[in-house]
Amino acid sequence: MTVRGRGGTIGRGVPGPCCRPCSDPCIGGSHSPDAVSFCGVFMKMSLKGFVGSAILVASIGICVSAGAQEAGMTFDRETKACDAGRGDSCFNVALMYLTGKGGQGQDQARAREKFMRACEIGLPKGCGALGNMLYRGEGGDVDRAAARPMLQKGCDGGDPVACSLLGAMFIKGEQGPRDVQTAWKSFNLACDGGVASACHDMGAMIINGETTGKDLARARDLMKKACEGGYMPGCEGAALIGMTEDPKLADENGARSMFAKACHGGLASSCGALATMYMRGTGGPRDEEGAMGLFRRACDDGHAESCRMLGLLLRDGDGDKVPGDPTAAARAFRQGCDKGNMDCCLMLGAVLAAASDPISKKTSVTYFDKACRAGLEIACFQMGMVLKNDTSKFAQKHFRPALEKACAKAYGPGCMELAIAYEMGIGGPKDPKKAFEAAEKACDVEWAEGCLLLARYYKDGIGCEPDEVEARISRTRACDLGTGEACD
Repeated sequence: MTVRGRGGTIGRGVPGPCCRPCSDPCIGGSHSPDAVSFCGVFMKMSLKGFVGSAILVASIGICVSAGAQEAGMTFDRETKACDAGRGDSCFNVALMYLTGKGGQGQDQARAREKFMRACEIGLPKGCGALGNMLYRGEGGDVDRAAARPMLQKGCDGGDPVACSLLGAMFIKGEQGPRDVQTAWKSFNLACDGGVASACHDMGAMIINGETTGKDLARARDLMKKACEGGYMPGCEGAALIGMTEDPKLADENGARSMFAKACHGGLASSCGALATMYMRGTGGPRDEEGAMGLFRRACDDGHAESCRMLGLLLRDGDGDKVPGDPTAAARAFRQGCDKGNMDCCLMLGAVLAAASDPISKKTSVTYFDKACRAGLEIACFQMGMVLKNDTSKFAQKHFRPALEKACAKAYGPGCMELAIAYEMGIGGPKDPKKAFEAAEKACDVEWAEGCLLLARYYKDGIGCEPDEVEARISRTRACDLGTGEACD
């Protein structure tokens, strides 16, 4: 399993519960996952970025303000206590400004100011909250150089939230040297303090080989702890480990359950993974209709790989339960393509190219070209084939270049079609020498029909001197590669 370092996209999420009395709460982080493609083995996962302070502290604020109300405290009284040097009161005032629960409206700048005051008085979590706001640029400019020492003060003072973000900075080498050991210690303090995302990050570090020994059992336990704390990527991480081939850790039924929990918790990638398990009957009964619903949900929530899977299911159908629907398939592929999945762009192009109307065929070139530019050689080839019989100026201009791109990426069919184009003068003047070169490359990349074409060129002297020996050699290669015609 490959796990990328912190820096994943921050998204909406569900804060974890207070794990201490409201005077000293801790919150589990929440983040949107990187796109995860389920393969029946380990998938990619990432160390997630820390929650934004507006989300995090708002969650704390709900807890703190409730406690304040029970004690008969008011914004004015807390403000006076802050002015008198009470750090916890300054912290509460900051939360009220941040959440708007003090009756003063939301004001990040004032919140940042009061967190700074709490820190100056000596309240560690005030320093941690200030560091978080400095890091995010909330209530003022981004200042990560100043954020790091604030987070260090908060962490040293026992603030698990500060420890979690500090660990992220250490593992990224942000505003200082990368320090894996200190990152681990910081995450460990945060995890022990109830920050569920930090438990996940520790598990990810183990999987990434950032620690001594790759103890997947420990990583699984940490992921489960994160999951129990309400951090859905932890559920997904535990599920992924359950899909390992290691008999000591393999647990397909448990993985299915964990993916389901993460999916219900709003993690689109887990919905996609669960859908794949439904399709394959892994860890439970096969459920094609349920799979389609989950793929659609995950796709709509931004998981591009699920858009691809949904499109394939709709394109091909699956018996009586899931009939084929090319129009719906194209819609799913378009969603995935718009999200940057080049396979979806390729497949959308193919669906449009297969349509009977000329507008769809013309539009297909746009998507083939997009995938081609992204490096998919088959897309370059398909673009060329759509343009092959088109007599428009656009087609004449782009037909050969598309095949040349496919051939340059060692795609045998592209090289062979390019050779024919140069031989026959399709899309431009005849050029026997270039035709021979393209056929030679097609054979070199072990495209059987390319070798057969090269044999003809050698025999007839197209782009080369006639050579019966080389013709026989090329024909034999074509036969060996599976072209029956060459074996006669």
